[in-house]
Amino acid sequence: SLLYTIKFEFAMECEREVVPASEHDMPQIMEMIFGLAKFEKMEECVEINAQRLSEDFKRGRFNCLVCKDKDGILGYALYVITFDLNDGNNVYLEDLFVKEEYRNEGVGSVIWDSLKQKCQEVGCKFLEFSVLSWNKDAIKFYHNRGAKNISELESREVYRLAI
Repeated sequence: SLLYTIKFEFAMECEREVVPASEHDMPQIMEMIFGLAKFEKMEECVEINAQRLSEDFKRGRFNCLVCKDKDGILGYALYVITFDLNDGNNVYLEDLFVKEEYRNEGVGSVIWDSLKQKCQEVGCKFLEFSVLSWNKDAIKFYHNRGAKNISELESREVYRLAI
């Protein structure tokens, strides 16, 4: 489990911190998942609900960091630790989301930095994720933090099987 808390101050002198999510946070995270799906024009693709999210969280099926202030959760990073035969432990970032009213305030950056720290703690060589090709703001965010588009660099195709 995550054993650190990162606190930071903004010009508005409101303390915010990035901490591991708790079961209590799952309803707010679910609301943000729907917000992300709406932004991505993929609302019909979200098949889970807050109860399922909470049950899967309790079973350890995913990890989550949240950025909070006194008013609640401002953003989150939902991820899983994966295993690669070549590299060992890696992290797959499913979602990094910041509520619209908190964007461009450094919230996404501090969540990203916290996730990178977690990756280092568990001995990961890579943090992998996918981005919708039309989401230029997200692509710029990740590119500015050193991420490389490996679909352009490697001869690899990614598949999905519906079960």
